[in-house]
Amino acid sequence: MPARAQAITAAEAIQRIERYYTPALPSNTVDTIKAGDASLRVTGIVTTFMDTMDVLREANRLGANLSHHPRADFL
Repeated sequence: MPARAQAITAAEAIQRIERYYTPALPSNTVDTIKAGDASLRVTGIVTTFMDTMDVLREANRLGANLSHHPRADFL
């Protein structure tokens, strides 16, 4: 039987991603939720260099509802 992913919120997913950043994000970071609800259950995550409308449409087509672009110093 396939394993099922644990349902997490957008805020929880972001916290998990941030754990891997070194150094920690500054208190005045712009890496925040820009639209939507932090309590929304994540159905999939798309990582992209830039959140264009085309990327967001493709993410929606794939069933993903959270997108993230990494910090430039993390690439």
